[in-house]
Amino acid sequence: MTEKNISQSEIDVIEKCLYHLTSNPSYSKKIKDAKNAGQEIILNYHTHSGESKYCISILTSARSLVSMMDQASTAKWEELAHIREVGDSIERFIPIMKSFGNLFKISFGLSKLPSVYLDGSLKMRDE
Repeated sequence: MTEKNISQSEIDVIEKCLYHLTSNPSYSKKIKDAKNAGQEIILNYHTHSGESKYCISILTSARSLVSMMDQASTAKWEELAHIREVGDSIERFIPIMKSFGNLFKISFGLSKLPSVYLDGSLKMRDE
């Protein structure tokens, strides 16, 4: 299931990323282990200093959700995977992350959608 306002090239990037995540033994194991441990999966769409393309970090924590921007709490998050150059702009955040989240849920058999952050701030959460 993909968002209706997404381009074919964005779908292609998402599918390539998901293929890489599911076929990479390290990434796949980390994600499956977190899922099996009942940990919440978090997706963070973000940029790095000096870069214009957006990345997606796949994170988890056994603790309840806290602001990822709180410096005291960032050490509590574990990065399971990091995907570079997924999006071109902040304006593409919603269509890319809705599609990525839906397909990620299906690919890894999650019971609910991952929580989605934009540059460390919670923007979408499946209740």
